[in-house]
Amino acid sequence: MAAVTLSISRTVIPGKVKGRAVVTRQPLSLWGGLDPARGVVIEKGHELEGRSWAGFIFAYPEGRGSSTSAAVLVDAVRSGRAPLAVINITTDPVLVTGCIIAEVLYEKRIPVVEVPAESFERLVDGVIVAVDTDLGMVVVEVDEKGTGHSCGGDSNGQRL
Repeated sequence: MAAVTLSISRTVIPGKVKGRAVVTRQPLSLWGGLDPARGVVIEKGHELEGRSWAGFIFAYPEGRGSSTSAAVLVDAVRSGRAPLAVINITTDPVLVTGCIIAEVLYEKRIPVVEVPAESFERLVDGVIVAVDTDLGMVVVEVDEKGTGHSCGGDSNGQRL
């Protein structure tokens, strides 16, 4: 396995985690777009419809507005169906509010980082990703062809 290192352009919520990534190029609204009890994307027509973010590092370019996205994220944390971390190009402040509330209520930190658009394009669904805000980088493990692996059911994610 080779590794590609992406610089973090902004640390929104610090942390260190490693796990398999679920990656989409489409924005997502958590309100009406995610079932927090199952951690599954339910937005009709979204490329991740039916896929889980639970226990994965969730990479999506940006949120699509709703002030209730924070509540959806907190519910996902409460039900044990939240992502390990979030990688965005631009982070929705409402998502950050949900992360802060979840950490206060449930002692569950979800690191959130922003990467430049050209770096985001290098993320591939199913790859193993390590987010390390102390070092200011996202490390993406890729195979010899420079691609990721099929994203299976178990993320095998871990806090570092």
